[in-house]
Amino acid sequence: MNLNKQQRNLIVNLLKQPKFKVAYSKNWQVIHQEFEIGQVDGRAKYLEFSKDDLLLLKQMSQQFFGDGLLAPSVASNRMAQAHHSRNEKWASISPEAEFVTIKPLHCQTEFKLAPDFALRVPLDAAHKFCQQWQVKQVLVVENLDCFDYIAQAILPFSSATMVIYRGSGIASPSAVKLFLSQLDDGIDVVVFADVDPAGIQIGLTTPKVSQLLLPSIIDLTSLLAQFNYQSDFDEQYKQLNFIVSSNCIEIKSWINFVCQHKVSVKQQHLIANKLTLQSIGVFK
Repeated sequence: MNLNKQQRNLIVNLLKQPKFKVAYSKNWQVIHQEFEIGQVDGRAKYLEFSKDDLLLLKQMSQQFFGDGLLAPSVASNRMAQAHHSRNEKWASISPEAEFVTIKPLHCQTEFKLAPDFALRVPLDAAHKFCQQWQVKQVLVVENLDCFDYIAQAILPFSSATMVIYRGSGIASPSAVKLFLSQLDDGIDVVVFADVDPAGIQIGLTTPKVSQLLLPSIIDLTSLLAQFNYQSDFDEQYKQLNFIVSSNCIEIKSWINFVCQHKVSVKQQHLIANKLTLQSIGVFK
C-alpha cells in the first residue's frame, strides 16, 4: 500500500513530538494497517503506542519513506527529494515552479526560432535572455493557444518583446509571478488576457503590470452579438466584485462596459477576428 503525504506527516509529527496515543482516524487506520504497530483501544477511538512501538515505527517508516524522513524541512525540488525519499513528488518545489515558457518577438537572437516554437527555460536563463535580447517589454499571455499563435495578433509594439505564457493548472503561474517580480524596473509588463472580469483581474493582479492589451470598445462591440459568452460572465461574480472595487481609474470605462454588457470575449476571438490591440496603461 502507498501512504500519502498527509499520512507521512502524521508519522513525522508523532516521531518528533512523541506521545503514546493518537486518535484512531482514517489516516491512522491506514498507517496501522501498513505497519501493524500499536494497539487499538477497546472502543476503537485511539491507537496506543509503547516506547518500543515508537522506536519500531521510526525504523520501519524510515525504511518505507527514506532516511531523510526526519531531516529538517528545507525547500527542495523533485531531483533533490529523490536522493532521500521514496516519493519524489513530495518535494516542496514543483517542476513547474522553476521554469517558464517563453518566445522572442521582434528580438535579435543568436538562434532562429520559428513563430510556433517556444522555449521552456529556468528562471535565471529567462532573465539572461531579457538582457541578451534587450527586451523592452514582457508580454504575459493568459491562454496557451494564444501564446502559441501570438505572432498572428495585431500588437501595438514592434520593439524587442519577450512573450511568456502565464500558466494554469499543470503549468504553475507561480514561476511567472516570481520572474516578473524580479524584472528590472525599465522593462514594461504587459498583460493580454480574456476580456471579462476574470481576465481583467488577472491583468490587475499580475506583478509589476504597467499595461493591459485590449481592443477598442467599438471594435469589441462588433463581436458581442456572435461571440459574447454571457453565461461565463455570470459565473465570474467574485472577479466582478474585485474589478468593480479596484482603484485602477485608467480602465474604469472598460470595467463599466464589461459590466453593462456582461462581456466575456476570449483572446482567441480577438486574434481570429484580427482586432487591433492597444496598450492601456494602468496604475500610473
